[in-house]
Amino acid sequence: DQWFERCWFGMFPEPTLLNHLLNLGYEPEHYLDMLENVETIKSDIEITKQNIAEPSDEWKDIVYHKYNDDRTSYECVPCYNSVDEYIASEKEDLESYKADLEEALEELNDMRADWKPEKEPNMDEEIELIKKWVKEREDFINE
Repeated sequence: DQWFERCWFGMFPEPTLLNHLLNLGYEPEHYLDMLENVETIKSDIEITKQNIAEPSDEWKDIVYHKYNDDRTSYECVPCYNSVDEYIASEKEDLESYKADLEEALEELNDMRADWKPEKEPNMDEEIELIKKWVKEREDFINE
């Protein structure tokens, strides 16, 4: 080990995703947040597709509050007058979710750009390493 360190072999850390993110000034927490956002958006897309394909009657219960002039009271007004209006709104939401997903995936790709692992990375292990680092950092800060 001493020879290894003395001969500078230990100067450069293993090219993990965590090291890459830190070296480029990214917050590892932000990377984890983006991964979570991607999963949430994918789930929203699936739910919205289901709502479009087979709308339930729940759309009838979606309301907004219409306040009186002095804003002291309100009435509940249905957001949609028909299932067609609801489906049209869901289609708009679906397009918005798709754009959000594309943007989030692009940001993740940008964060990983130029990362050169020595071998094919196991992304589950890389993410676990980031989670462990984030937790240890939080524990250290909270001491």
